Amino acid sequence: MNFICSFERLGMSKRFVLFAADKNAYDGLVRNFPDATVIFHPHVRKFAQAMADRTNVMFFSRVLKLAVAQILLDTGRDVLITDTDIAWIRDSSEVLHESGLDFAAMPDSCAHDINSGFVYYRNVPQTRDLLHMSLSTWRESWFCGDNDQYVLNCGWKRAAIKGLNYRVLPANSWSTRCTGSIRCTCTSSFKSVDDTYGRKMFGVGDGYPYAYHTYGMTANYKNELDMLTALDMVDVDFQTGQCKKGPKSISLDTLVKQCSTQEGGIVHAMCSDSCKTEPVRAEAIVASLESRLA
Repeated sequence: MNFICSFERLGMSKRFVLFAADKNAYDGLVRNFPDATVIFHPHVRKFAQAMADRTNVMFFSRVLKLAVAQILLDTGRDVLITDTDIAWIRDSSEVLHESGLDFAAMPDSCAHDINSGFVYYRNVPQTRDLLHMSLSTWRESWFCGDNDQYVLNCGWKRAAIKGLNYRVLPANSWSTRCTGSIRCTCTSSFKSVDDTYGRKMFGVGDGYPYAYHTYGMTANYKNELDMLTALDMVDVDFQTGQCKKGPKSISLDTLVKQCSTQEGGIVHAMCSDSCKTEPVRAEAIVASLESRLA
């Protein structure tokens, strides 16, 4: 729900499409978000499973993102794939389109890898070739990676050798859990922002946050939701069940106060051990939703 509301709040509700992996998910999305564009095909699981078997990736849902990107490129469109646990702070789609890049992806925790949670593909032969190589990569069963990132990274590196025009997006604007401008280390004073804050890097963006990958969607997500709530990055009014209105952003004041034990600091369940709190904000949200459904 927060994911859909973030696009509405950013004025992007007519420019994004949700792909449902099963009929129950589709029915629920259409029922609760009648204005959202939701796509489902009864054979999508069979198709995605064939892609999983082709690559030896353990779960069909992991390669569905790659297959959907390939389908959309084949319709002649540029594509920006995003996971549902990405917190969109600002719309960077036009920034990426105007960059002239063929391919751009969020950095992963390993410096030499990209994260498949936020990937831009320009509709050019090089990106279609990248996806073809990714979906033709075989994951050896002994390899611990069980998701699409392994095959995507293989396809990306092969495409790079062949001349792909790409960038790994700078972490000061597109960051993963507790990195970039959103750091979770506890301090006794307010933080000073990283020296890259507000500085354009690698020729992309403006140096301020666009998107933040929380991770954690395969777990109960309480700690992550608690953090998003504490930092005012939730786009749903859980009292009314409606999307919040008005512009959204994350202020410098919020960033410097995060995980600080100084008076006025903002601590939450994703802060490191010394100032980590129980996810009380998330638990209050869950309780509110449960009461509405009772």
